[in-house]
Amino acid sequence: MIGALPNWPAMMATDMAAAYVSMSESGFQALAAANGVRPVDLGGLRGVRWKKGDVDRLVDTLPPREESSRASGAVRTPSVADARLAQEALNRVGSRSARRAAR
Repeated sequence: MIGALPNWPAMMATDMAAAYVSMSESGFQALAAANGVRPVDLGGLRGVRWKKGDVDRLVDTLPPREESSRASGAVRTPSVADARLAQEALNRVGSRSARRAAR
């Protein structure tokens, strides 16, 4: 389960939530909308955040890929951009955790 990954915040901005599931922001937002998952509106300058638990449940409810799509070669390999976004998100989470620990 993705929820087992350490140091991810309880609520994430869209870019971080997308990196968490290794998707583009637009792809993540489309998937979330299609499955009835909505962000929390924090109002004002804080914007919206995605609850990590909601994102975890979304991922856990996705059906397995059909055998026919495997046979057709429709395998998406992570791109360098995906890896970069994921690493940037992890770096931000690590920095925030370090700042909190230093308080």
